[in-house]
Amino acid sequence: MKKSIFLPLAMLLCLLAACEHKDLCYDHTHTAEVKVVFDWRHAPEAQPSSMRLYLYPADGGKMLPYEFAGRNGGVITIPGGSYRALCINNDAESVIYTGPETFEGFEASTTNSTKTGYPRTVRGYADPETESLHRSPEMLWTDRRDDIHIVLGVKDQTITLYPDTSVCLYTVEIRNAKNLKDLSPFAISGSLTGLSEGFLVGRNKLDDNLTTVPFEAQHDQVSTIKASFLGFGHKRDANLKHWLFIYVRMPDGKNYYHTYDVTDQLLRATDKHHVHILLDGLPLPKPIENGNGLQPKVDDWEEVIVDIPM
Repeated sequence: MKKSIFLPLAMLLCLLAACEHKDLCYDHTHTAEVKVVFDWRHAPEAQPSSMRLYLYPADGGKMLPYEFAGRNGGVITIPGGSYRALCINNDAESVIYTGPETFEGFEASTTNSTKTGYPRTVRGYADPETESLHRSPEMLWTDRRDDIHIVLGVKDQTITLYPDTSVCLYTVEIRNAKNLKDLSPFAISGSLTGLSEGFLVGRNKLDDNLTTVPFEAQHDQVSTIKASFLGFGHKRDANLKHWLFIYVRMPDGKNYYHTYDVTDQLLRATDKHHVHILLDGLPLPKPIENGNGLQPKVDDWEEVIVDIPM
């Protein structure tokens, strides 16, 4: 019995003596601390409440997201390697993101608009109602880089991005409008056709799909109508028509709309981030005198047809 116990023990001692001891790799560093800086020289007045950075490994690994409060950036821990990077403000509640898993597929867009029932037909031209109808986005600032290299063991590494405005502000001014005196503050609205449905953040280009963006307008009860709204922008395509629709609900229950061809003004705009549309004249009929302002029924929309000098 003693012999049978001794042999296994001897064999075990020999095995242990033959084993090579290797320390576990607890102290080997695979990541680096890197400072992220958002330089706002292209949009100095921007004040986003938060920013997001997306890193895409050059070897095709999983995208790494990082979020920062405020607009300045901060320090993050990143695995060593080469990356493509993009950044975007993360406080635009009306904007939805699709495809953030890939650099090329990351797109910003908005949901469908609920302002249906407003006419979008243009006499003698193709029907803009074939376009989708999307909400106006909020302000977006973005930037991208494809040359990020994180080296292990190197201190004071920095990733700097330069966010710039990535949407377009459209402002509308209509002068010499008639019969605004009795209109309510909310009686006028509009829409603009031929805008891009979204923005491809990584590729820094507009979506090819077209949409119409509705907007609210204000008037001074005298002769001027103004509006401002954001869109993702428009492509400079001379073959594409841009129509501006103005809708007016009169105190007597009548509804009128007028269509302006604003293609030239959009094509001639020198600032892709700000397009001012200036129009002259909106000849609304005078409302019924001594009306009580009630609208027991809503009439169909009636087009106002008149030649207006641009």
